[in-house]
Amino acid sequence: MIIITSGFPSTNSSKPGIVILRTIREMNSDIDVVVPATKRKINENVFPKGRIHWVRYMPRILCLLQSTEGDGGIPVRIKQNPLLLLLVPFVMVALFIRTFRLIRNNSIIHAQWLPIAFIAAIIKVIKHNPFLVTIRGADQVLWKIKLLKPIVNWIFQSSDAVGTVS
Repeated sequence: MIIITSGFPSTNSSKPGIVILRTIREMNSDIDVVVPATKRKINENVFPKGRIHWVRYMPRILCLLQSTEGDGGIPVRIKQNPLLLLLVPFVMVALFIRTFRLIRNNSIIHAQWLPIAFIAAIIKVIKHNPFLVTIRGADQVLWKIKLLKPIVNWIFQSSDAVGTVS
């Protein structure tokens, strides 16, 4: 399984993505986690069973979309500083490339955010791997944007399963 997520703990005491970490620790299987790099240089081995792929999308000093402090995910960070929106295309391309390189015939992709599910949907078109998407509260805003509605509908139609956080 490959999990693509927008946030993941970089240390045993950091908070971003802690729920995802707890879930995959419970699964006790070989999992690749693909996540945007942070501006931190050192990342602890918080997940000894699988592999964490910290994807750099810019020079490390500009890897600002994922917080190491647990003060919110990508949507919160963009809301705090709208200029960070300029980094999103770079993150998406970098996550796509890394996931595409990791994919195997039997890989299932679990996208942990609706925009990241776009990556999984494209890979499904090319490689035919199944994917599921977990959507969160911030994802609901995307349904209301008229320009994005066809893309969101395509992602849901392409996905093999959709989960929500409640």
